[in-house]
Amino acid sequence: MNLRSFLINGAGKGGSPQPAPSWPATVEELVGLQESLDEATGEPWIPPERPLLVAGCFVCFSRGRAGAGHAGEAGWAAAALLRSGRLVSVGLARGVAGAAYEPGLLALREGLLLEEALEGLPERPDLLLVNATGRDHPRGAGLALHLGARLGLPSVGVTRNPLLAAGDLPAEPRGSLSPLFLAGSPVAYWVRTQRGKAALVAHAGWRTGAETAAELVLALTPRYRTPEPLRQARRLAREARSAEGSDGCVMAGSSFAQMREQTTRKRSSLRSCPMSPTSSMLLVCMANLPIGPRPEHAAGSGPVPGEGLAGGGIRR
Repeated sequence: MNLRSFLINGAGKGGSPQPAPSWPATVEELVGLQESLDEATGEPWIPPERPLLVAGCFVCFSRGRAGAGHAGEAGWAAAALLRSGRLVSVGLARGVAGAAYEPGLLALREGLLLEEALEGLPERPDLLLVNATGRDHPRGAGLALHLGARLGLPSVGVTRNPLLAAGDLPAEPRGSLSPLFLAGSPVAYWVRTQRGKAALVAHAGWRTGAETAAELVLALTPRYRTPEPLRQARRLAREARSAEGSDGCVMAGSSFAQMREQTTRKRSSLRSCPMSPTSSMLLVCMANLPIGPRPEHAAGSGPVPGEGLAGGGIRR
């Protein structure tokens, strides 16, 4: 089954899980899939009227590498599943980068690792957060959108920078929003998640629009700049890397396998910072709220920061 058939007959109708094609192995394959994704439109996601199960996923690679990254380097991926701001389960994966880093082709490098980490979760998330772009992409299908479509999950991307879209930075107060446009359409929003901190970009993903993405990112950042599911996934991936040598060599008494086993045993005791009542209520009642920038969220102006969410450039 090709991706076009998968989207039209499977995830494209309601987002239910369906058999999916394997991750592309070449640039040509990926470009073709991205072009199909750009043409596909799933039914707009309506959040359930209960606390959401939100999964953040993140991958990190060996320390001390030269350049932006090469194929075959060791990688550690984590998926963190949160309900009402508390960590309820974790998925971990260990592998290698599928390709060198190249703008617009992040799926070749990270897609399989992220999927394997998400497959380790015992429950299916309502929403997926990915450190990558969505519709803000040369072919309208960054990894945040691609991964959501493949898994049949509504998804939102979060990065430090836009990739191609342009728009003014938001005002300083927390909650300020400013749209980012590509070819005349809003594909993402600048979101000021904390006063005094650099704004993040919330990207439209699979079955989510830019305005919905912005409101979700704001709801998931009651205390820290980074949305809590992504913050936890980033922490877990880095801890997994630290459990081994930075080149992937196992350190005595602290292997990745041991960490994964310990993490599984201790899932019930893992906790993160709780959401504020306002944020939790927003997630429960999102379907009944008018989504979009409010009048007080006037756009500001200023230079665009130059680094990705996790460092090392823009995520695609």
